[in-house]
Order: sequence, then C-alpha cells, then structure tokens
Amino acid sequence: MTMINQLLDRVCAYVSTKLPHKKFCNPNGSTYLIRFYVKRRGLLPGVYLHRFMRSDEDRELHNHPCRKAWSLILTGRYAEERRAEDDFVRTRIYYPGQINRIDANTFHRVDLLDGPMWTLFVMANKNQDWGFWNRRTKEFMPWKDFLRMKGFTSFAIEELPADVAREPELS
Repeated sequence: MTMINQLLDRVCAYVSTKLPHKKFCNPNGSTYLIRFYVKRRGLLPGVYLHRFMRSDEDRELHNHPCRKAWSLILTGRYAEERRAEDDFVRTRIYYPGQINRIDANTFHRVDLLDGPMWTLFVMANKNQDWGFWNRRTKEFMPWKDFLRMKGFTSFAIEELPADVAREPELS
C-alpha cells in the first residue's frame, strides 16, 4: 500500500468514527459492508462512505435500487464483473481515484484485490427494487427471493449512531 493510500485509509477510518452507520452482514455474522452516512438521501442524492470488508460472495450479479450512483475509489482496488448489453460478463479493475458509474440496470459484482477498502458512494433516489441476475440462466430474481433461495432466513443489518465508541479496522 502506498503512503498516500495509508494516509487516506487512516483519514477515512477517523472520519467514520464521527458518522452514523449501518453494518450489512450475512446470517453467520460476517460483515460485508459498513455504510457511513455523510448525507442521507432526500431531495439531493445520498453520500456515503463505504467500507468494503470482503468481496461479493455470490457468482450472480446484482443491481442497485437507484436510477444512478457513482463510486469513487478511495483506497484499495477491486475487479468488477459487469453484465454488458450482449449479456456477456466483462471484468474491469478499478484503482484509487477512479469513478465507477452504476445505473439502475447495471448488474455487477466486485472482488476486492487488496483486502478491505474505502469508497465514497453517491446514490440518487430509489426508483426500483433490486435483485440478482444469473449469468447462466440470464434470469432476474428479486433480492428477497434470492436470499430465501440461498437459505437465508434473515439479512442482518445493524444500525449504530455516530457516538458508539469503536475502533474501525485499518488495512
């Protein structure tokens, strides 16, 4: 990790201690993503500091519930698999400083290349439900049905206020 990446990692970790957050976990308690609220969605887009703790587990690609979103890579790198218009899945690597634009019909998944990483995520208002696209069958499945099919009986989300004392993990 470069010195600039290390500095950014520490700045993000410090800033995150001042923000309310939501932790997204799978049923076994393993944290996938921590979303820190810089600005919640409303009339203007929401702005979030995201701490990715691990790669997407599923081979299926997912979309997002908003019309448009942008992810600025702050630290780390990820390989994104994205469905193209011809239904082929292509891979692109994103580096710090790059912006990944994600539209409502963008189906993708990410593999972290350097362990936990930080992004700044800007998301327009919700305009649809989200779900998963199966690259083999080419079929879409709403997220609740997908999780039920995978055997998840619940999707753990823990919301904590900014004043909860914690030490964020540094990479």
